[in-house]
Amino acid sequence: MVQPLLDRLSAEEREKVIAGFGRVNDGVARLEAKYDRSIRDRAAVHALLKKTSDDLIKRYQTLFEYSGTAMVVIEDNGTISLANSFCEKIFGYSREDLEDRKSFFDLIEGGCREELLGYHRRRRQGDPIVPTYYEAKVIRKDGNVLDAVINVVLFPGTKQSIASIMDITGRKQMEESLHKKNTELKSFINNIPDMAWLMDANSTFIAVNRAFGTAVGMDPEHLVHKPCEICLEAETAKRFKKDDQEVMASRTQTVVEENFIDAKKGQTTIEIIRSPILDGSGDVIGTVGIARDVTQRKKAEEAIRLANKQLNLLSSITRHDVLNQLMVIRGYLEISKGHATDEKMLGFIEKEEKVTEIIRQQINFTRDYQEIGIRSPQWQDIETIILRAAGSLSMGSVRLSVGVANIEIFADPLLEKVIYNLVENALKHGENLTRIGFSACVADERLMLVCEDDGTGVPKLEKENIFERKFFKHTGFGLFLGREVLAITGISIRETGEPGKGARFEMLVPKGAYRFAEGAEEPALRWGTSL
Repeated sequence: MVQPLLDRLSAEEREKVIAGFGRVNDGVARLEAKYDRSIRDRAAVHALLKKTSDDLIKRYQTLFEYSGTAMVVIEDNGTISLANSFCEKIFGYSREDLEDRKSFFDLIEGGCREELLGYHRRRRQGDPIVPTYYEAKVIRKDGNVLDAVINVVLFPGTKQSIASIMDITGRKQMEESLHKKNTELKSFINNIPDMAWLMDANSTFIAVNRAFGTAVGMDPEHLVHKPCEICLEAETAKRFKKDDQEVMASRTQTVVEENFIDAKKGQTTIEIIRSPILDGSGDVIGTVGIARDVTQRKKAEEAIRLANKQLNLLSSITRHDVLNQLMVIRGYLEISKGHATDEKMLGFIEKEEKVTEIIRQQINFTRDYQEIGIRSPQWQDIETIILRAAGSLSMGSVRLSVGVANIEIFADPLLEKVIYNLVENALKHGENLTRIGFSACVADERLMLVCEDDGTGVPKLEKENIFERKFFKHTGFGLFLGREVLAITGISIRETGEPGKGARFEMLVPKGAYRFAEGAEEPALRWGTSL
């Protein structure tokens, strides 16, 4: 059909038409090739989409099943259409019991049910402010009620929602227990009449009681988590923090007295006891402090001190006057003895002299007893005390051995007089004495300080009497006073020697009243090195 038309054309026109048809054929061929590629690409895209969709579904299924929490899909009417294995653990129902059979709201405890149903309806009505995260109580198959956290969201473009349920019963119990303990602690510290507080390592208040708040004129709750500068003057706060740091560094309790301006009482004196707070690993994490107003006590102590001073002055003057008169009596007795010739009269005078000597000893006893407790106890090096006390006595041929190096005990300053008396008694009454020794050892957490000799010893029936105000060989006053002096800091003394083989005095020093020099070894009971 095309050929007749071409025959009518000139040769030139025929060539142009044939060339045009050739171009058209080439274009059609190219279009066919592109179409084939498009078909192949579309098939590849469909295959990829199918594969991706299947992969995503598997991933979402894996997430749903192994999310670590109970998860359910809730339909518009509240029915559970899908549940994972964790639901079985929390609620005690099998999947078959839950899926398409149970309403999600049947698992909610009655007190929460209406509220959650309201959320469910509002969520499907498009309410933008309906909560998605809340706490509720859920019911297990066995009837037990659990505390739970529920997180609910809608699937986009559907009336279905997905919910995760996490059991927080254990956490709630811990929170309730912690709240109870905090309430008890708060009640406890608020019922302490003294100021009490807890501080962290940076001197920030962790807890403060009512008495402390009253003293600084602030609400205790307002002080918690605040530095001490918020309620103390700059200088006081600086000293407060310094004392805290020293307690934490030394890991020991301290007791100090400080001046303090009370919001109600004005200028006061307080006694502060601080102790370090240790965590489970033994690390220091803060301090605990208790402060007591000792203003009245200090005033009373000062009044007693002044009264004692006046009484001691009066006693000293009276004693001096009595001793002077006693000396006069003794002088007249001596004169009377020179003029008397009658043996019977001389016997009376001799008895009178003995009585005056007893009176003199009793008066001197009141002087010695008066000095007990006047000065505060202090730490004293035992070796130094022994050498000083013995050094003031004439030892003659008696050998002194001291094996108590690097030991200090906390005792009244009259301790040296106690040691002096022990050595003096041994020298006076030991008879065939050749040595006096001091040694020490620790037993049952007590330090035993021993003074023993190789003299005649103490008769069995007199072992306790020597510490009374009696006169076994004139030792009563000295040992009686010695026991009183030692007892001030809880030290006891006893005589345990074997009669005929020597006296042995054991002084038992309680824990806390003795210490050793740094690096010194704990002593074993032994005779000391001869000096």
